Amino acid sequence: FHCALLIMRVLQGLLAYAAGLGADGWKDRIVYQVITDRFANTTEELSSCDGVPGVPNCQWGAYCGGVFTGLQHRLDYIKEMGFDSIWISPVPENTECGYHGYWASNFFEVNPQYGTKAQLQELVEAAHNKSMLVMVDVVFNHVGPGVNLTADHAYRGYPQFNLTEDYHLPCPRGVNTSNQTSIEDCWLATLPDLDQSIPSVTDTLLVWIKDLIATFKFDGIRIDTVPYVPKSFWKKLRGEIFPGTYSVGE
Repeated sequence: FHCALLIMRVLQGLLAYAAGLGADGWKDRIVYQVITDRFANTTEELSSCDGVPGVPNCQWGAYCGGVFTGLQHRLDYIKEMGFDSIWISPVPENTECGYHGYWASNFFEVNPQYGTKAQLQELVEAAHNKSMLVMVDVVFNHVGPGVNLTADHAYRGYPQFNLTEDYHLPCPRGVNTSNQTSIEDCWLATLPDLDQSIPSVTDTLLVWIKDLIATFKFDGIRIDTVPYVPKSFWKKLRGEIFPGTYSVGE
């Protein structure tokens, strides 16, 4: 009986993903947000949050050691609290001090501070086996600050976006929140702002998100900084991502 019940629960989790749940499938879900680095490591010991060797002191905090495997080991804890879905922080490799995940440098590589691609796949599979859905945070507006920026604005630290023309120029007075053009074109703080009017930028971002969903079988995406990106890009995104992939924006 117990084996049959376990198999049934596993099948329920797999079918939930296979059905490609859209907005209706998420409507009654209770979602637990996780900042991966700050949630759980692989032991019960508390991290000192001293960061990573070789990485300078971080103004907003250093890495604390949370990893995909630690989160996977605590899925039952999350479910016992009454949650049936998780929303995890962005997974790409980040620039220095990007413990939160919102400062991408290499979109197609997983942040090694969180774990490996295989470990992320195992996390999502484990969640599905428990009938839990997984939403991942994604950023299309900008990359992380300060990766080998030179006087000529050569963006050598960003493998996918290493040309000056991939970005808008920074605005001397920052973002004017009363002007939509300024919101879309100016840099948010010190974050290099991607120019989605450049076909190669849009194409790369769309290839990346499709690969991310297919590789890790995410059920939904939470999109960061939506107003800062032109509406034309969002129309293309909706036409490209897999049917049933739920999306919600900030």
